Amino acid sequence: MTMLFLRYATLSATFSAPSTTASSSLSIEKSRGYYDARMSAKRALSEAQAAAARYEKASSAHDAAKEMVTLAEQGFAEKSGGEFDQVQVPSIGVNKSSFFILNCVFVKAWQEMLNHATNRVNDSEREKKSSAEEHRKKSRAYQKAENRFVFILRNM
Repeated sequence: MTMLFLRYATLSATFSAPSTTASSSLSIEKSRGYYDARMSAKRALSEAQAAAARYEKASSAHDAAKEMVTLAEQGFAEKSGGEFDQVQVPSIGVNKSSFFILNCVFVKAWQEMLNHATNRVNDSEREKKSSAEEHRKKSRAYQKAENRFVFILRNM
């Protein structure tokens, strides 16, 4: 019985001891760099894609704001171009002076809408420029991470 116990203890110690040889340690260090570079490239790609999505959103908002300004300018030009002077005032008790007041209020509303649309264009243009710069930075970071990953992969 003692003989079996000693044999069991010897075999157990032999197989449970970690094998830390130089070659396995070197392999682990090489693979750590590979996986770190791979994860870094993956994270950089994700950030670059998110920046590209923000740029697309900002670009779309800028285009929509420019279209809104164009429509506001057309409407303002149509409504303030003297058309109201040529329109016959309905015979429901509205005199020309009250119609002129309505025209002025309407023109002011178009002006406010045009100013608001112009402000949106300016804001969206700033957002578009900043998101384009961010996208360039994130793309460069991804290219560097990808190049590092490929370099490590080739030198393994």
